[in-house]
Amino acid sequence: MVFRFLVYFLSPIFMGALTGYRNKHEVQASWYTSLRKPAFNPPNWIYAPMWTAMYVAMGLAAYRVAQVNQNHRSSFTRERAHLALQLYWFQLVLNLLWSPCFFAWHAIATALIDISLLWVFVFLTMATFFQVDTLAGWLFVPYLAWTTFATLLNYGFWDLNCNTTKDGTYRPRARSLEPVPSSHAHSDHAAY
Repeated sequence: MVFRFLVYFLSPIFMGALTGYRNKHEVQASWYTSLRKPAFNPPNWIYAPMWTAMYVAMGLAAYRVAQVNQNHRSSFTRERAHLALQLYWFQLVLNLLWSPCFFAWHAIATALIDISLLWVFVFLTMATFFQVDTLAGWLFVPYLAWTTFATLLNYGFWDLNCNTTKDGTYRPRARSLEPVPSSHAHSDHAAY
């Protein structure tokens, strides 16, 4: 029982601490500070307490489901708990991969794909946790909310920085709504 508690409760906390330590230097690096940031980007200090709270809640939820997986009389419930824990570990791996994608490899689009998949698996994990242990499911709700916000934030970074040229000029992805100068416009078409 103590071993199970340590594995399920402390694993996400340890992972979060390791990720936070690694990211501390990357957030201060010139690459990140030079990025255009979405208007709703929170201050850097908020990430550590938010992720700490998320990892504690995740660990408690996983421990509760692991207890059901080990001790419940119903084989159906144990099977649901087993599936829930598989989803849990998979979303934890996706969570762990996001930081190197974004901060170490500067792959904003890859990070966006990762966090989008993470959102799906957090939702599936939460839904399955609810089937096994209601409190475990509720412990995942803030994590889903924070992951939703983080996904929108990642999209904002991608949108603002995906077409930045080497000289730092921003080229929007979408077609410009400004008219094309008359020398480039076709005589029989409206210029966009």
